[in-house]
Amino acid sequence: KIEKVRNRVFPDDQALRDWVAAQGFSDFVQEQIIKAVPPTVRVAKDTIICIDLKSGKTLWKAAAPGEPKGRNCSSTPAVADGHVFGVGSTHLYCVDATTGKIKWSTETKRKATSSSPLFVDGVVVVHSNDVTAYDAATGKEVWSHPKARVGNGSPVAWHKDGRAYVISHTRSTLAAYDARTGAEQWSIPAGGDSTPAISGDLLAVQCRDEKLGFITVKLAPKSAKLLWNHPMVGRRTQSSPLIVDGKVYLVENSKAFCFEAETGKIVYEQIVKS
Repeated sequence: KIEKVRNRVFPDDQALRDWVAAQGFSDFVQEQIIKAVPPTVRVAKDTIICIDLKSGKTLWKAAAPGEPKGRNCSSTPAVADGHVFGVGSTHLYCVDATTGKIKWSTETKRKATSSSPLFVDGVVVVHSNDVTAYDAATGKEVWSHPKARVGNGSPVAWHKDGRAYVISHTRSTLAAYDARTGAEQWSIPAGGDSTPAISGDLLAVQCRDEKLGFITVKLAPKSAKLLWNHPMVGRRTQSSPLIVDGKVYLVENSKAFCFEAETGKIVYEQIVKS
């Protein structure tokens, strides 16, 4: 009897007590049921808010039913082609950037992802269990790689000779895919939650593997060559680097690193005071 109403929400405490009393349970069982049923139900909405940069005024708010997943839902929206693409607790959304109207939504393959969506060449790529690309106009799945298991890192785009590529840092590899077809171009050992940084044909990313540690890679359409690596221990998470003016920057395990991008020579390494 309880299983049949396990998801039922009663309007108030008395309604619950009336239902329990009507089931013919013993007084002891009734008391245990009343104790076990939580007095509140956790609810949530997936919400995207647009705020005027100068005034702070809320211009629009797009909301849809979601599930309470806490800080696991920490995806950053992508704004492109007049739309906002955001990942909520259970769905990927496409919202009109001017009006806030939800154009389409599609269920993601994993609830509560921390990875942020990537808009590139007419598709929206999401790391949610695997690497999946959705048509930016309709939300329909275009391609996916079910064997490419992913963590919290986000996909990044790389452009070369007029073609667009998606580069994903999965749990065990660094892989490149054709943005439109999803065809895998290359894959090398890596893996972790760090989102790669790209400058020109140079990519930098931190790996979970302590022996690999922090690596830089020379990108090509059909291959990727490891330039250098700096072994290090990734603690609770692997940080995402920056590449600026020929230098690569990383903050990890209370240390700030600066490397020469081409050679891996350490420019400085210093403790970050909290």
